[in-house]
Amino acid sequence: MNRSFALRACLLALSGVTIACCCLAAGTRAKCCPAEGRSPGPKVDLFVRLDKATYTPADTIVVDVALVNAGDRDTTVGRYMGPGAYLFLEFRDSAGKKVQSRELRGTPGRLANKRDFIVLGPGYLYGTRLALVPKRGGPGPASSYALAFPPGHDASQNFFFSTPGDYSLTVSYLARDSGRMAGVAAWTGYKESRGVHFSISQPGSAHR
Repeated sequence: MNRSFALRACLLALSGVTIACCCLAAGTRAKCCPAEGRSPGPKVDLFVRLDKATYTPADTIVVDVALVNAGDRDTTVGRYMGPGAYLFLEFRDSAGKKVQSRELRGTPGRLANKRDFIVLGPGYLYGTRLALVPKRGGPGPASSYALAFPPGHDASQNFFFSTPGDYSLTVSYLARDSGRMAGVAAWTGYKESRGVHFSISQPGSAHR
């Protein structure tokens, strides 16, 4: 489930912004169009979308995260987007209170190979897909949601929001490696997405 993704000939509502995307297959770059309105020079944006607006307590929450080259020239970015080292997820409830979590922070390694980087042309995006799987200690709603990265590994993060209600998700991305060891000039910086809102329904409630 955690894989680089791209979107073919579709309209995506990412962080409340509708973007027209054209091209590609999984594991490659995607180009967003039209080209109007791009910022001069290197500019990287971070967009997030969920696969649903409302979940039952038994549903897996699927999160797509993408870096988008919103500038007017090619921009080099790192290929790795692992949570805890590059991506950081924060959930809040309807009162704005941060949802408790337990995470294993990773330490990004030095990227010494050109294959560790990807060049995004103006309007292209590159991202990953994450899944939060409900975990139960017994019958009833989930006691927590586990994020495993890569798939099939032990949970790298656990989020404790089992109560039905309204929530929001904000994702931040930190790029530390300038690519000097790999002989490239990569973008470095910090980006934070807009909040994406969703609900967890009562068991047995209708949802879409």
